[in-house]
Amino acid sequence: MAGTQAWILGGIFVYIAVVLGVGWWASRRIKTDRDFIVAGGRLGWMLSIGTIFATWFGAETCMGSSQTAFGKGFLGVIADPFGAGLCLILSGLFFARYFRERKYETIVDFFQDRYGRSAAWVLSLLYIPVYLDTALCRLLEARRRRKRPSRAYRRDRGKW
Repeated sequence: MAGTQAWILGGIFVYIAVVLGVGWWASRRIKTDRDFIVAGGRLGWMLSIGTIFATWFGAETCMGSSQTAFGKGFLGVIADPFGAGLCLILSGLFFARYFRERKYETIVDFFQDRYGRSAAWVLSLLYIPVYLDTALCRLLEARRRRKRPSRAYRRDRGKW
C-alpha cells in the first residue's frame, strides 16, 4: 500500500472512530424521546438551522445539484437546492414559533393534536410510500447517472 493510500485509510478510520465516540457520548445523555428528536429543546437557533439543513440536504443534493448546475446552468438548479432551501426558510418563518409553543416535535404531533390520534396514524402510514418513492427515485437517478457519464467531458476528444 502506497504512503498516500495509508494516510487516506488512516484518516477514514480516525473519522469513523470520532463519529462513533461522539455518538456513544451523546447516547449517554439522552433520557427521553424529546432529547433524541430535538435535543430536549436546548439547541440554539444557529445550531438548529445547521441541523435542519444537514438533514434535508444530503449527498444527492450536493453532488446531483452541482452536476445539474454544471450541465444546465443556474436555471437548472432553481428547484433543488434553492427551492428546497426557500421552502425550509419559509416554513421556519411561518410555523416554527407555533410548533415550538405547543411543543410539537414532528408534523405528526400537529395532526394528532388537531385531528386526533387515528388521523395521525393514517397520515403517518400514508407518508411511508411517499418517503419510499422519494428514496427509490434518488437511487434510480444515481444509477442512471453512473451508467451514462456526463456529456460535459468527452473522453474520446479530451475536451470539455
